Amino acid sequence: MAIRHEVENLIRRGNIFYWRARIPTSFARCQPGSRLSLSLHCSDHKKAKMIGRKLNVRLAELKMNSKESMSTKDQLQKLFEHERDAMLEHLEDVAMIARRYGRPADIEELELDLENGWTYRLLAMFGIGHRLTLEDTCSGRAYLLAKGVPVSHIPAIKSNYREEFDLASSPGFQDGIRTLMQQFGIEAHPLNQEKAMKAYFGGRADALFDVEDRHPLADRNLSELTGGSRPDHPPPMLPTTIEQDVSASRPSHDIIAPSASQVPLDEAAEIRVLDLRPATPPIATDIGKALPPAPVVSISDFEPECDRLTTNMADWESGTASDAKALVRLLKGILEEYGVEHSGQITQYHLGQLRQHFNAIPKK
Repeated sequence: MAIRHEVENLIRRGNIFYWRARIPTSFARCQPGSRLSLSLHCSDHKKAKMIGRKLNVRLAELKMNSKESMSTKDQLQKLFEHERDAMLEHLEDVAMIARRYGRPADIEELELDLENGWTYRLLAMFGIGHRLTLEDTCSGRAYLLAKGVPVSHIPAIKSNYREEFDLASSPGFQDGIRTLMQQFGIEAHPLNQEKAMKAYFGGRADALFDVEDRHPLADRNLSELTGGSRPDHPPPMLPTTIEQDVSASRPSHDIIAPSASQVPLDEAAEIRVLDLRPATPPIATDIGKALPPAPVVSISDFEPECDRLTTNMADWESGTASDAKALVRLLKGILEEYGVEHSGQITQYHLGQLRQHFNAIPKK
């Protein structure tokens, strides 16, 4: 049987003293009327009373200052740092993939990061209460120009902004923000939610702008975003020999041209020019046959083609068909932003923009 002593919340069970205090009702996450039972691991009465008084004082301090244990500003800073670090980890993986596929010095990888960084900076500065157009009279465009963003990159930022704005306005994104607020102990309040979104977007922007360590080999003189000038790319030329085909995909200093003795004459005679563009006539082969051009689908026909696919897939559930059509609409919107007219013009860059949209969805 527990025996109480003159010190509040101090009881003895057998030879061991316990501190058993009622949890204050101001601690909202605890059930009403619950108690905290703590063994003091001692049997000395004087020592137990000293420890019990200290614990009582500490409990009183927590009760008085529970709402001021950490300011909202500190909590938002922790949310900002959490999202920045998570985004940095993701971007490091993307940089490693680019390195694996032979693009460690590709200036386009750096430009994509900076363009996305300015997208998140716009969302952090202007919020989602008003959708920016980034046209001539738009305050968002004036902000970008004042920060030194080249006009040539504003269309790409505009496309990214539209996607991220639609995502940030969705109920799923708002649920994710509220989950983050709960994770960092931020009080559920519309004003705090707006601050949390600003910290979320700001953390992602800071991570994307930190390109020095991710792209150390990219030549900054090749991009207007980094103070250089955009190079004038010549029209693409089709390779006429094996050596030209290799030089189109590898740096010139990495190429070792084979000697004449290493290339048999019969192999050199069989070299053909390959033109994979769908608009050109079929290429004649050695056996006199013609290859038909690859079929292309107009962008305007994407949704009808998806409807035909849904009809043919009789075992699909209604939710699966709806998700497939939503994905087609999203891809169609991205392709229209970049002036793509049919499926033959789709490149890896457009698919990367679609993937970037899914990467930006916050995890719950």
